[in-house]
Amino acid sequence: MKKALRDGAIFLGITALVWFVVLRQVSPAEIRAAAAGADGRWLAVAVGAMALYFFCEAWNTRRGLRHLGYQPRFVHCLQYSATGFFFSSVTPSCTGGQPMQLCAMHRHGVSPAHGGLVLLLELCCWQAVGAGLGVFGLVYLRHHLANVTPGVKLLALIGIILNLLALSVITAAVVRPGWAMALGAKVAKKLEHRPRAAKVWGATQHQLEQYALSAPMLRREPKLVALTFFTTALQLLALYSVPYWVFRAMGLTGVALASAIAAQAAVNFSVGAMPLPGSMGVGEGGFLAMFRLLLPAQLLGGAMVLSRGVSLYLCVIVTGLILLVLQLIRRCRTAA
Repeated sequence: MKKALRDGAIFLGITALVWFVVLRQVSPAEIRAAAAGADGRWLAVAVGAMALYFFCEAWNTRRGLRHLGYQPRFVHCLQYSATGFFFSSVTPSCTGGQPMQLCAMHRHGVSPAHGGLVLLLELCCWQAVGAGLGVFGLVYLRHHLANVTPGVKLLALIGIILNLLALSVITAAVVRPGWAMALGAKVAKKLEHRPRAAKVWGATQHQLEQYALSAPMLRREPKLVALTFFTTALQLLALYSVPYWVFRAMGLTGVALASAIAAQAAVNFSVGAMPLPGSMGVGEGGFLAMFRLLLPAQLLGGAMVLSRGVSLYLCVIVTGLILLVLQLIRRCRTAA
């Protein structure tokens, strides 16, 4: 509980800082005009896209658990999805999502080993699809990217390298676990005289071992992997489509759906690995940098606020309230 309160306080603090910085770049009048003039029907579509995002993750989880012999209720899988989103959003580099999902699964009788296997399969597919869509976005918008400032290009390059490194490590641990473990042992030996570095690497090595556990499933169940991959693709396409529906809500018709998805995919691919809760700050900055190439300057700030509001802040509030209510219900049942 103390850790959750601490993470929540960090999230609120960074949120306040982000919006202080953002509001210095974006006129409050722009934000008010965008919010007041937005078509509620298109905003409802954007919210629906985020609902599809949660449903896709729940489908993946339910399919994986059923494959391992469990019969989870779909509403419970939605709870796991909400848990993962909330704690991933309020912890740096999304580190809190999966551990809390495992706790939620354990309450419903799912073995941590089996739950971890399902989540690792989902993560592998998430990294692969995210990298593929990110590369697509960068290639699709390559002519526009020449106008991006050098500072933004450097930040994007760092994010891309981190994402590709994460994807490479996960792939190696799953496809060639022996190689990954041998490399891990060599690194651990070199770090044994540096306690802090050894501690960090120990956690990384443990994660590699967990990834390696999913290797047999990937080899034996290509159909399960393919279905998880395609459902994850639908999940990310729903997430990346949110800016487009926001643009429609603002009356903008000059941006194609493919362009909006490509731009958002490029933003997430570039900044998603940054060690900030919900990629706050760099997410907003990346949006402003990328969509400045597609939108009129006077509408950019309002579009960013509405888009991030739907895809992050609204979902954090809703999932947080859901988890709070579930916690209160559990406490009442325990007290009774």
